[in-house]
Amino acid sequence: LESVLIAVMGFTSVIMSFLGMFEFEYNAGKVALAAILFSAFYISLILIARKALWVILYSIGVFAFAAYKMIDKITDGFKFVYNVIYKDSFNTEINYYKYVKPSMEEESVTVLFIFAIWLMAIVVYFFTIYRPNPILPLLVTFPVIEIGLYNGSRSLYSGVSWS
Repeated sequence: LESVLIAVMGFTSVIMSFLGMFEFEYNAGKVALAAILFSAFYISLILIARKALWVILYSIGVFAFAAYKMIDKITDGFKFVYNVIYKDSFNTEINYYKYVKPSMEEESVTVLFIFAIWLMAIVVYFFTIYRPNPILPLLVTFPVIEIGLYNGSRSLYSGVSWS
């Protein structure tokens, strides 16, 4: 139970922190639903333990196949996310990736976030609950948080008076 609570808190904290650092255009309902469903799915499988290990392996294969099929949307989503982070970090209105279709932003970013959450759910829950190992969850979650912290997101400091 303690491992499950630690994993859920870490998983939720990383997602909410990253999404709160920048102003992305995405479908928040779909992303939240994906986070809840992936959490419930992997926690359930891991608590069943050895009897469901093959399902976890199968789900990794499904993840890889789905990512392969959606690679164009994932790539476009990355470009939109990178542009938002670039603009916020360097206080500019210039896009790093110039040739992206603004009409595709919400859908592409939503797909990227769903796949990122799916990958994070597999790693965080498996290596926190089933095979406790702090290295792999740290490798998956640390860069997500540090993007905003290293680049100094303005939204982190909005409304804060330093005088």
